[in-house]
Amino acid sequence: MKISVEAGKYSSFKSELIAVPVTEEKVKELMKGTNSTEKKLHELILLEGFKGETGKVLYIHSMNLIEAKRLLLVGVGKQKSLNSEELRRFASTAVSFAKKLKVQDFAVACHEGQEFNEMDACFALTEGIFLSDYDFDKYKTEAKKDSKPLISATLLVHEKEAAKKAEEGIAKAVTLCRGTNLVRDLGNENSSIITPKKLAELALDLGRKHKMKVTVFDEKKLRELKMELISAVGIGSVNPPRMVFIEYNGDPRSKERIAVIGKGITFDTGGYNLKPTGMIETMKMDMSGAANVLGIMNVLAELKVKKNVVGVMACAENALSDRAYKPGDVFTSYSGLTVEIGNTDAEGRLVLADALSFTEKNYKPDLIVDLATLTGAIMISLGSEVIGLFSDEEFYVNQMYESGLITFERVWELPIYEEFKEGIKSEFADLKNTGFPKGFASSITAALFLKSFCPKTPWIHLDIAGVDWIDAPKYYKPKGATGVGLRLMAHFIENLEFKKKSKTEKSD
Repeated sequence: MKISVEAGKYSSFKSELIAVPVTEEKVKELMKGTNSTEKKLHELILLEGFKGETGKVLYIHSMNLIEAKRLLLVGVGKQKSLNSEELRRFASTAVSFAKKLKVQDFAVACHEGQEFNEMDACFALTEGIFLSDYDFDKYKTEAKKDSKPLISATLLVHEKEAAKKAEEGIAKAVTLCRGTNLVRDLGNENSSIITPKKLAELALDLGRKHKMKVTVFDEKKLRELKMELISAVGIGSVNPPRMVFIEYNGDPRSKERIAVIGKGITFDTGGYNLKPTGMIETMKMDMSGAANVLGIMNVLAELKVKKNVVGVMACAENALSDRAYKPGDVFTSYSGLTVEIGNTDAEGRLVLADALSFTEKNYKPDLIVDLATLTGAIMISLGSEVIGLFSDEEFYVNQMYESGLITFERVWELPIYEEFKEGIKSEFADLKNTGFPKGFASSITAALFLKSFCPKTPWIHLDIAGVDWIDAPKYYKPKGATGVGLRLMAHFIENLEFKKKSKTEKSD
């Protein structure tokens, strides 16, 4: 869909549909209006009891009220509370109505807030429109026959100068949304198609497109490097594991680099600790972390972000077979630490462990961030609204928290106190891949397990289980894969300030 911006009043813009965000204060102004248009709106508002509360709508066949054929007033609450997220949701409502009415071209009016201008508003509206227009319809047949895809959306601002300035932001927002939709496509696709090998092939394609170095370790190379953890997880599948490294050098003058590592379990049966009905059905999305890495690296290259980043995808299929690894087995990780398998359904932390230790040793990044659908327990804590964050690096945590507020892909920090390490101790190995009995603090012990494999490097773990997939659409997030994590990480990386190293660290 094409998104453009024009200057002018919504009342004089010709369109099939115009959507206007209306604050509660604006409704009161309209009630006092003196021109003919405002008087007619006054009557309709009174008739329908529309007050501008968040999410409330008033749909009007314009009847020569304005130049557009249809007018949609969408309540966005009080002016002082208006923010970018309200505008994204407003835009989502506009898209929903346009689709129901089978309108292919529509317009939305921008609205400034106390903390953002029309350019910022255009950015948020573009996100809301583009992300709301997503539909994974590859396997639909009958529904496609009657559908009318949206072709264009016009954002209306007050001044021509604002329209010119907004164009660059709109283009950036579209790039971010396309990246998000790529993550969604990968998460929604059949696991028989999105295999570890396929993810590696997509990374190689991306490398060729943007001239980035891509390194792929196949199952033979993983065994040679003694990465027994990821090898064990993938051994039971006909689709062997892969570990992928994508190098983006956006700032050749700088030696600072961030590593972004994604869990890529392309389907998770749970292994011998088989997942039950009610949980196994959506396990094709267990590669959302790796999908995010692929999308993030593409966005960074498209936007020419001035940061150096290595993206890592730890990919395997956790299948159940006569060759699959078993509870009670002990394996040696790339780092040399041995791990007892307490549960074959705690496989994500195993593939990430080898990825973390290899990345720390060979790439020596200044910061590591991993994204993983790691624990069901995080959903109990934070539901489908918030990403669980684990780290002891306050300097970087604060930056991630701010990025979460701006993108509305919010994070919340949970503790990783020393006492919790008791949960991952093993009687037969250095570590155990499960935590305390009864699953107590299991998201925390999982995070501490990961931290054991990158002890020297500042590290943030993002547990995205719960936010990466939803069972019913909500605003601009569709049912299924949401793509949450990409916009957060893109903003975080672009605006990242690295911690200054001490003289001792520099000499090391």
